[in-house]
Amino acid sequence: MKKIVLLGQPNSGKTSLFNLLTGASQEVGNWPGVTVEIKEGKCRIHNETYTIIDLPGVYSLSPFTMEEKVTRDYLLEHNDIRIINVLDANHLERQLFLTFQLWLLGKPMIIALNMMDEVEQKGVMVDTEKLSSITHSPVAQIVARTGKGLTRLTDMFVLDTVSTQPNHPLLNPEFNLIHPLFSQIRNRIGKDKKDSTLDFQAFQLLLSPDLLDQKQHSLTTSEITELKKSIVNWEQTHHQKLSEYLYQTIYTWTKSIETQITKYTREKPIAQSLDQKMNRFENWILHPWIGVVIFAVVMFLLFQAIYFTGGFLKGYLEILLSAINRGILHLQSPLWQSFLSRALLQGVGNIILLLPFIFSSFLFLSWLEDIGYLSRAAYVMDRFMHKLGLHGKSFIPLILGFGCNVPAVMACRTMETEQEKIKTMMMVSFIPCSGRLPVLLAMCGLLFPRSAGLWMFILYLLGILISVLTAFILEKTLIHSPPGELIMELPPYRWPYFKNNLKSAIQKTKQFLVKAGTIIFLVSVLIWFLSYFPNPSDFGGSTSALGTLGKWVAPVFSPLGFDWRLTVSLISGFVAKELILSTVSILFNQSAGNMTGLFAFFSRGTLLAFLIFQLLYTPCLATVASIKNESHSLNWALFSVIWSSSVAWIFAWAIHFLV
Repeated sequence: MKKIVLLGQPNSGKTSLFNLLTGASQEVGNWPGVTVEIKEGKCRIHNETYTIIDLPGVYSLSPFTMEEKVTRDYLLEHNDIRIINVLDANHLERQLFLTFQLWLLGKPMIIALNMMDEVEQKGVMVDTEKLSSITHSPVAQIVARTGKGLTRLTDMFVLDTVSTQPNHPLLNPEFNLIHPLFSQIRNRIGKDKKDSTLDFQAFQLLLSPDLLDQKQHSLTTSEITELKKSIVNWEQTHHQKLSEYLYQTIYTWTKSIETQITKYTREKPIAQSLDQKMNRFENWILHPWIGVVIFAVVMFLLFQAIYFTGGFLKGYLEILLSAINRGILHLQSPLWQSFLSRALLQGVGNIILLLPFIFSSFLFLSWLEDIGYLSRAAYVMDRFMHKLGLHGKSFIPLILGFGCNVPAVMACRTMETEQEKIKTMMMVSFIPCSGRLPVLLAMCGLLFPRSAGLWMFILYLLGILISVLTAFILEKTLIHSPPGELIMELPPYRWPYFKNNLKSAIQKTKQFLVKAGTIIFLVSVLIWFLSYFPNPSDFGGSTSALGTLGKWVAPVFSPLGFDWRLTVSLISGFVAKELILSTVSILFNQSAGNMTGLFAFFSRGTLLAFLIFQLLYTPCLATVASIKNESHSLNWALFSVIWSSSVAWIFAWAIHFLV
């Protein structure tokens, strides 16, 4: 099976093209670090099946960040691939820097000029034939968001790989000054003359001589010393750092290419783009104080929109589940009635009932990503993160944590230092993930029916504030680290493409539903079984197996007003947060759409304390395992459990005592 590798800088539209080719909906973010793993998909073109590989978005192939290392290692280890280099046609000078390095790999390459609709809107024409003649690579103009130009691109898949070998850019006269040094390094590391990546490896050493100390090329100590001396001699002779010369010369060369292949076809663009329109507000959006207010307003409106849209759609699911429940009540077997009604409908069905809210949250967050706002939120938060010994880059895992804490913890590996990574992981533990969302939705609807959206916003804000407080305490006690500087690209504002947003939201909701249909179902069945036996007449009562288990642990939570049933639901939530609502529904015979029956068992203050506790207490088992793996320390994993549960207990006790 033939392999096609997609490569490009962040925000070039690479993953959108991957989704277009494979029909998959992967995470598309406007910052580096969102897509660290390698993703694969299949597509069939001209009666041939191709494996499409989506590599992380990188600015270069220097192995200094996790994304760069993953991408470089994959390219060096795989020979049977063809590269599609996706370029944002709006910024060719900068984008061609990565292209320059890809040319040195000597692998068959196709250049995909993306976002041509924006280029044409500006009144710019790109001469693809000229670019193809310069690079000796086929070039296609595409719009990955809409699929325009896709046929032209896929027609190039069947081209002879020899004819798509790129030209060697270092042979150009612009680089005459380094030809002798380049040849010396290439010959030293070129003990395997058949290695087609020698040019690339030699260039890497020119660009970053420090890589010689990593001894990746089986060079002797004397050979390394000799090459270092040659580099120092070159720099002394030309009164310039070698890396500075290379960057300057490459960008001069890429600028000349951009000048040759682009020209304006009219003086004024057809119409202003969204990015041009938003430029007048950029100073406000990025303002250190006004920007925070704007961020708060955006989040508030987000929760209001989620409740409005989700509430509209939930009614149809309630009708369907009610009809199914009426059918179950006609069954003759009390065992099957109990199993289907309690374990299935109340265990899993109540989670399904909240799918409209979960779908809406994924959809609206996808819009904010596509528009380009979330990366600006990270920039705005940079000032506050500095006070915690962090920088705005730590805000990225926190944003990811609203979806799931596990990938958020994994994203912490992009932090510059180990101290920053640990602090950010401890912060992630308090970010309300989508697993906590069902309980928040149901309980806010119960306790605050007229202002549920507002209280959802307040609770999310509380989670964020405790997260920040945790980092502040760690900075002042266990972990002190001076923050680095935040360097990140602010993508242009773009109108979201509804079709892609819809596909992404459906895919993520489907993944959530699969989770509800597996682990949540299995644990729901276990809870039903322990509640039903050994005394079916006392379902979920003190004489059931679950009641006996719950009463062992209940004394820890009795000061909060929780009985053994609420205690058991919190224990099940350690496996997966969604199970809290399923367990409560089973044990109290409640529906997520109407849980007013809980007021017969608990006061409003106790239920609010329960809501606060589940918001703040230990992250799920998968997140704790991720913290252990990423920190390489069981102690930090246990700390996250003990610290978050202690904070949750104190807040819940205060709420129960005061309300």
